[in-house]
Amino acid sequence: MVEDSIGVPVSGVDVSVAGSSRKLRTDSLGRFTLTALGPGTHRVTLRRFGFESLTSPVAMTMDDTLALTFELRAMPALLGEVRVNASPTTPKLLAVGFDRRRKLEGVPSRQFVTRAEIERRNPVVVSDLMKRMSARASGASCMDPVLFVDGAIRPRLGPPTQMRRLITSRGEALTSVTGSVSSFRPPVDDIDPSEIEGIEVYTGPAQIPAEFKAAGRGFECVVVIWTRSGPGS
Repeated sequence: MVEDSIGVPVSGVDVSVAGSSRKLRTDSLGRFTLTALGPGTHRVTLRRFGFESLTSPVAMTMDDTLALTFELRAMPALLGEVRVNASPTTPKLLAVGFDRRRKLEGVPSRQFVTRAEIERRNPVVVSDLMKRMSARASGASCMDPVLFVDGAIRPRLGPPTQMRRLITSRGEALTSVTGSVSSFRPPVDDIDPSEIEGIEVYTGPAQIPAEFKAAGRGFECVVVIWTRSGPGS
């Protein structure tokens, strides 16, 4: 399967294998199938207008079947004499370090979402958008994360000594100390997606950058939201 940086399937991607004359194209769900590849390492190349081309080695063994997901990154296009020199994000996100952190090793690029990508996805709530980032970003720990909004930390729902949460992977319910079950609204959903300039999600201690590490110590998920009207706008 071929997806873009926020997990949306990319159709019409040309797929080729080095040393082979076979060529195919992804369908409307970003899927393609390569058959009869012998054992060894094959170089698979993916190309589509508007995206950076990608060449990736794929190691196969005898009678092997692999289900792989490739990520293509969007790129500015050059049309004739017109040069597109747009910034990859916005002045505010550049000023708060969003671009710098997006280049950190070990953090998938799909865990960084810009205003343009939010408008393209048009989510009803922020948690819907997080479910498209990665499996870990949609997990229970990120439904009640350490949450920063415009650089300021937001209080969590409550310490474990006061409330024992059993949150489903969809963030749908919790069990309190009394054993009763009630609806659960992830704290990130208190913010209207239309007011957000960018989102960063870090799903483990190794991913959390230095500026958020102290507050996130001991937790599995840190979510950083930058609003359109907050400081630096």
